[in-house]
Amino acid sequence: MTRNGTTMIVNVYSAGHDYGNYALIMLNDQEVGFGFENYGCGLNVAVIDEVTGQTISCTTFDTCIDASSVTAFAELVENLPQGRIVAIAAKDDATLSLNDRAKKACESLGSYLIYYLTFRGSWAMIGQKGATVGTAVESVSGDSPVECCRSFNLPSLLESSTGQWQQKQKLQPPDLQRQYIFGSSVAISEEVAIIGARLADANSDKYAGSIYSFQLENGQWIQKQKLQPGDLQRGSCFGNSVAISNNIAIVGAYFAGAEGGQYAGSAYIFEFENGHWIEKQKIQPSDLQHGDNFGYAVAISGNIAIIGARLANSHSDQYVGSAYIFQLENNQWVQKQKLQPADLQRGDNFGTAVAISNDVAIVGARFANAEGGQYAGSAYIFNLENDQWVQKQKLQPADLKQGDNFGNSVAIKGDIAIIGADGVDAEGRLDTGTAYIFQLENGQWIEKQKLQPADLQRGDGFGTSVSISGDVVIVGAYGVDLEGHPDAGSTYIFQQENGQWMQKQKLQPPELQRSDSFGYAVATNGKFAVVGAHNADAQGNPYAGSAYIFEAGVN
Repeated sequence: MTRNGTTMIVNVYSAGHDYGNYALIMLNDQEVGFGFENYGCGLNVAVIDEVTGQTISCTTFDTCIDASSVTAFAELVENLPQGRIVAIAAKDDATLSLNDRAKKACESLGSYLIYYLTFRGSWAMIGQKGATVGTAVESVSGDSPVECCRSFNLPSLLESSTGQWQQKQKLQPPDLQRQYIFGSSVAISEEVAIIGARLADANSDKYAGSIYSFQLENGQWIQKQKLQPGDLQRGSCFGNSVAISNNIAIVGAYFAGAEGGQYAGSAYIFEFENGHWIEKQKIQPSDLQHGDNFGYAVAISGNIAIIGARLANSHSDQYVGSAYIFQLENNQWVQKQKLQPADLQRGDNFGTAVAISNDVAIVGARFANAEGGQYAGSAYIFNLENDQWVQKQKLQPADLKQGDNFGNSVAIKGDIAIIGADGVDAEGRLDTGTAYIFQLENGQWIEKQKLQPADLQRGDGFGTSVSISGDVVIVGAYGVDLEGHPDAGSTYIFQQENGQWMQKQKLQPPELQRSDSFGYAVATNGKFAVVGAHNADAQGNPYAGSAYIFEAGVN
C-alpha cells in the first residue's frame, strides 16, 4: 500500500438523556464502526490510527453506573501510544461514576471541557494522545445536543524522504546446517555486515557458534569470511551478539567457560586488516563466575566497548546482572569499569541489552520491577565524566505493567534512544509489544513517543529488536503472522518528521514461512538494513536461519 497523503475528517455528535439521547461518530462520512443502533449509555470511544486512518477499536464505557467500566476507559487511554486519535461521544449520562483518573485520561487527549460535562449532558470530543490540554476539538452542553468536526492530514505511507525500502538480497551461506540459527544477531557498518549463527558447529563441537562477514561489492552482498575462534568449545554460543564500529567488531559468546565456571561467557575483538577480519583479543573479566552470561549483549563506539552479563550476582542478590566497560589502550582492550546500579534486585537481568554512542551508554534490565508490577523492566543511562562512567538516570515509563519487559532491547544515537518492551499489551491483545523513544533535553532523558503499529496482534513481540541511524528507526516483531504462517515475523521502519516518529513501512518478505522469526535481530546504517530470520529453513535444513538486506530507495 502506498499513499501520497490525504485528509481524514472525523465528525462526532452527542445528545444527553433529555436532549435527544443519541451518539454518533463518523469517519469520512461513514459510521466509524459501532453500528448506528449500538451506541450505549456513557462514553462511546473510537480509536483511530493516526498513520493509516483506519479504525482500531470502538468501545462503549458505561461511566454512569459501572465503576469497572470507568477504570477500563482510563486504562485504554493511558496505554495508547503518542499521537493516536480518539473520538468520544457521550450518550444518556456519562458522569455519575466518572472519576479523576478518567478525567485525567481525557486531559491527556487534549480535553479541557470534560470538567464542564454535567449530569445527562452532551459532550463530543476529538483529540490525540499526548496533546496539550485545550487543543482537542470538543463541544459540551447541559441543555442541547452538540457536535464537532476535525480534519487530519495523514502522512504519506510506506514512503520515506529517502524513498521506499526495497529487499535487495537474501543471505544464506552454503554451509548452513540444521539449527545453526544464522541471523540470531546482526550488525552493519558502511558496506560491511556481520551475522551471527550462535548454534553453528565447530569441527566436532556442537553449538560452538560462528559469525559470517559480508561485504558490498558491485551492488551485491558477498560472503567474505566465516569466523570461529580456535578456542571455542561445545555450547559456547559464539555469535549470539555482535556489533561493529569502523574497522572493529565485537562478538559475544555468552555460554563460554571461564576459570570461574561454566556459562561464564566471553567476548572477542576482531579488526579489519587488509581486507580480512583478524581475531585480536578474547575478553573475560577476572571476576566472572559460573553462569554470568558475559557477552549476552555487546556494543561498541570507537575505542570503547560495553558488554552485558545479564545473570551476574551482586554482593546481596543473585542474577541481578552487570555490564562492563572496556577501552582500547596501547592496542589492548582493558577493563575500565563494572556497572551495577545499587537498586538492582534479584533476577533483574541488568545487561540484557546494551548500547553506546560516544560518551553515553544505555543498559536494559528487562525483568526489573516497577510500580506497575513485576518484570516490568527498566533501562539505565550512564555518562562518561572525568574518565568514569556515572549513572545519570533510570528510565521507566509511567504506563509500565507487569511483564512488559521494558529494556529487552536498546539502541542509541546522539540524543535519541529507543527502548523495546516486547511484552506490552495493546488494547486487549497480549504481548503485542511496543518501543519507546527518549530524547535528551536539558540534561534529562525525556519520553517523547510510544511506537505501536495499529496492525499488531497478540504475541507479535514488537520491540524484540531495535536499531537507529540518523532519522531512521527499525523495530523487529518476530511473532507477526503472514497469510496463514504464524510467527513468520516482520520489521517496521519509522522516520522522524517534524519532531514525530512516523511509521513508514512494514517489511515482510513474501517467502517467509511459519516460525521463521524474521525481525528477531535488526540493524541499520540509514542506507541499508539487515534483518535476521534465525528460524528459517535453508537447503532443507530446519532452523538453519537466514538474513535479508534492504536498501532505502531514492525518490
